[in-house]
Amino acid sequence: MFRKKVEIIDDSQEICDFLTLLFKDKGYEVVTYDSAAKAMKSIKEDYPAVLFVDYLLPDTDGIKIIKKAKRTLKRSKIIMLTGKGSEMVAVAAMKAGADDYIKKPIDTNEILKISKKYMDEFYNELIYINDEYEYPIDRNDISKYEFLRALYSGKIKNIKLACKFFKFNRQDFYILSRRFMKYGPAGLLHQRVFNRIRDRIRVKEGPFKEPTCRLGLKFFVDPDDYVQKKLEMVRKAAVEKKPNISKLCKEYSLTREAFYQIYKKFNKEGILGLIDKKKGRPPKNKDVSIQEESSD
Repeated sequence: MFRKKVEIIDDSQEICDFLTLLFKDKGYEVVTYDSAAKAMKSIKEDYPAVLFVDYLLPDTDGIKIIKKAKRTLKRSKIIMLTGKGSEMVAVAAMKAGADDYIKKPIDTNEILKISKKYMDEFYNELIYINDEYEYPIDRNDISKYEFLRALYSGKIKNIKLACKFFKFNRQDFYILSRRFMKYGPAGLLHQRVFNRIRDRIRVKEGPFKEPTCRLGLKFFVDPDDYVQKKLEMVRKAAVEKKPNISKLCKEYSLTREAFYQIYKKFNKEGILGLIDKKKGRPPKNKDVSIQEESSD
């Protein structure tokens, strides 16, 4: 899953408490700081998706924080919190690199709307998803796939940074990579589901290379893995701004009807829907943490 992290720099405990409750209710991770000095020590290591910065702080002003944050947090979305009638401050913040601003007193609906907008924008820079085809990135199997794919493609430069954006750690990378190298996308299914359908999953020929994202996307995408070919096909339909399904079907030697059947199964069951089924119906893939799988 994506790590939806919001951080707030504001010396008002009342505002910090209010925003913490508001954002946690929406499933966000929240960290607050009451001074710039405390924030700047940790903020680079935290790497929030969205950062709220108050203009008036006891040890500096928000403009200086924005300038410093923009140098180290190039992907983060920064929003200035300003007092009523502070249009000049808002303009200065935008010039300094802020993505937007919100006036105090804070309107609940406005801040939730703007937070979602920039959270989506932050992750769309990693995985653009169009409005025409769904791509269930919040499914556990798909988020694992995108975690690995982002690293092997070079979209994210190192494992440490990827772990700030996804809810996985370095150990998860090695566990998932080894399973993926051996079984392809099917290896990312939850262990209970995997065990039920083990007899229909193709095991790749070894020996397997030590997992490393430096191997590149060509190593990651296996053209001989039919499950991954179908997954890459539906992924292309979802992540291209203007997907051309006829062109896609020609590329993968499928009819449009076959594409929509595959897409329908994928949309319902994720990776499990792309695996050829025998008699009987295996259970749907469940959203279970990788820690439960690390013992296999």
